[in-house]
Amino acid sequence: MEMREVDYRYRGADRLALDNASMTVDSSCHTALLGVNGAGKTTSFYIFDGVYRPEKGEVRYRGVPLVYDREHLTELRSKVGVVLQNPDDQMFASTVEEETAFGPLNCGMPRDEIEQRIVDSLNAVGMLEFRRRPLHQLSYGQRKRVAIAGALAMHPRMLIMDEPTAGLDPQMSLEVLEMAEELQASGTTVVISTHDADLAYRWADRIEVLQRGRSVYSGSPDGFYEDESAVRHAGLARPSVFEIDHEICRIRGDDPRPYPRSSAQLISRLGQTDVVPGRLLCLSAGLDGAPLSERVCQALREQPGAKVGVYGMGARELAASCSLAIDFYYDAVDACLIENVAGRDAVLICDREALPIVRREAAALAQFGTSVDLEVS
Repeated sequence: MEMREVDYRYRGADRLALDNASMTVDSSCHTALLGVNGAGKTTSFYIFDGVYRPEKGEVRYRGVPLVYDREHLTELRSKVGVVLQNPDDQMFASTVEEETAFGPLNCGMPRDEIEQRIVDSLNAVGMLEFRRRPLHQLSYGQRKRVAIAGALAMHPRMLIMDEPTAGLDPQMSLEVLEMAEELQASGTTVVISTHDADLAYRWADRIEVLQRGRSVYSGSPDGFYEDESAVRHAGLARPSVFEIDHEICRIRGDDPRPYPRSSAQLISRLGQTDVVPGRLLCLSAGLDGAPLSERVCQALREQPGAKVGVYGMGARELAASCSLAIDFYYDAVDACLIENVAGRDAVLICDREALPIVRREAAALAQFGTSVDLEVS
């Protein structure tokens, strides 16, 4: 999706909310839109979804300019889902089930297909057991999950999430990022907006930075955060991992590149080089064979003392149903890799869709001095 030199002004406003703004969302990238409050992030999302029509400029989806009639906009919104910062701003139904079915029902889908989409979408966000629950009985974080499920029920090619972790506790924030990672891995393009530097740096391959409605940077996160004055001028801050690595390398006189994106990568770079890395055994929760509890017990017999982590909504629920002792419930991929960097073994239970993510993160450690022995079972 692409926005080219777009202007947009809210009625009665003194200045443009978007001022000659341009940005591109590549389906192969994790894209984050950054900027302080009022920078134009939410307005950009409404422009992408066709809710707002630009005063000037052009918006393209898959290379084709948007057409602002009912038929074309309905088709667009079946392909591009938006999850607002406040879930209550987009909920119309009274129960979880009704809210999740709202989009498919409006599209006239058959009842059996709607039922399957309800089950699949609520499963994806860990809310299936709440399907009959009134929305007003849910916590803020649970309502946010239901809002995501409602968007997923449309099987969007692109999911836009506006400040997805705003108002959530740290653990729930990590859970939402896990969800975004798995959706991207399964073929749904995910775009998030945030002013959280640590979140964006950890997650995004590409960032688009807005300042007072203008595009001020488009490209890799590293390129933006290298320019301290540009970061400060945009009202943002450098990510913690980037800042620590940058300052330590400056003191040592080392080249900080390649820049670490995670704690495991940073620790690997700064740690002792003579430590023999531990082994990471990844157990897919979606594979057939012996029950998960038996596979974990067998793994711990082979790797006594190994810490156990769980990654992904399905894997977390399955581990809970088996009454397994879990050491790392959240951010488990990085936590297990930190164990490996320290020379200790670890066991990771994960969703099948997350296996490419685990392989990618394990492989990325090699450029920071740690080659992890990863085994998938």
